[in-house]
Amino acid sequence: MSIDTNSVYSTTSSSSTVTTSSDNSTLSMTDFFELLVAQLQNQNMLDPIDNTEFISQMAQFSTLSQMQEMASTSQLSYAVSLLGKNVTVYSISDSGITSTASGTVANVWLQDNIPYVEIDGSMYAASDIVLVTNPEV
Repeated sequence: MSIDTNSVYSTTSSSSTVTTSSDNSTLSMTDFFELLVAQLQNQNMLDPIDNTEFISQMAQFSTLSQMQEMASTSQLSYAVSLLGKNVTVYSISDSGITSTASGTVANVWLQDNIPYVEIDGSMYAASDIVLVTNPEV
């Protein structure tokens, strides 16, 4: 007797996405379920994987997703807290040229989940800030 596992297991899609620090590595909830289905399809039927392992993997993925979201929110909060403050930015261009800029943060932008600050009309990544001071009154 043969069993068609393709008709037994199905996946659902979700909008949750976890992005690691590497720009080209993204794992969505759909990818996670596809891996889970592949694991189920290729398991040894005489020694199946314990259900608690699946629940544990799902919980770990959910925790990682929440941690990524919290880190993103924290970075944005940090950038917003710089509004009106004097900052110094040290940045390196794609061609390897280093530059330093100082000024008051006028605006904060979020692009591709990366916060940027505007100093004297130029945009800099908030992660490039090396010094923050309160403006003199």
